[in-house]
This record gives sequence, structure tokens and C-alpha cells, in this order.
Amino acid sequence: MLMNRVQLTPNGTVYDLLGGSALSSTGVARHSIELEGGGFYRSFGLRFSGTYTGGAHADSGTTSLDFHPIAKFNLRLFADLGRRPGVVKAVPFLKNARVSLGVVNLFDAQQKVTDQNGDIPLRYQAGYLDPTGRVFKIEFRKQF
Repeated sequence: MLMNRVQLTPNGTVYDLLGGSALSSTGVARHSIELEGGGFYRSFGLRFSGTYTGGAHADSGTTSLDFHPIAKFNLRLFADLGRRPGVVKAVPFLKNARVSLGVVNLFDAQQKVTDQNGDIPLRYQAGYLDPTGRVFKIEFRKQF
């Protein structure tokens, strides 16, 4: 059985964080998973990462909040242009250069938080929790 308990002072109240007690504005999830992987072949590569955080519950005495499970994935494709002899011969500037395309939060996942009435409190609306959402990136690196 998993336990996560906190006692702030000797002989003080014991808070069961997995049972709904809260010391911050978020609940403590019972489980989470992280994964990461990638591959590289002939100067082209791929990196993939993801996180999953299970649901959590937090009681503050006056309000009860449910934090729904969330999964986020990131993807990055890259090419080491400097390792392509034909490319470097055609454009010498690209020696020791890399270009990459990436997506952070690939599926635009947003944490959902509801109170005891099923409403989303103002401070937990998606725009406040994760104002960036999905982000596309283009990167060019060059070693001199």
C-alpha cells in the first residue's frame, strides 16, 4: 500500500496527502509514468518523450478539488547536416550544423480540475494552468 503522510510539528496533525489532505494548491497523484526514447540513422534522428500523471484529490476544508489524469507527449525530428557530405560540399556553411523540428505537448493536453460541484474554479482554468499549450519549434544549431 502506498502512503504519503506529513507531520509538520511534533505531536501535530498528520496529513495524508494521498487521502486528500493538501499542503499546496494541487493534489498528490498516486502514480505517474515517464517515458523517453529515440533513434538515429544516417544523420537523421527522432526523440520522443511523454509523461502521465494519474488523478488526484485535494480537500481544503471548504473546497474539494479533483485533478483529472493527464498525459503529455513531445516529439523532435532532427538532421545533422554536417554529416551529409553532399550537403556540406554544396553549402560549406552547413558543416557542423543541425536543424530540428519539434512539438511540445503534441496533443495539446490540458489538466482538468473540477470542484465538488463539477465546475472548474477560475484559478484552475486551462489558460492559467498551461498558457502555452502546444508549441512548435524550429531550431538551427551551428558549431564554429
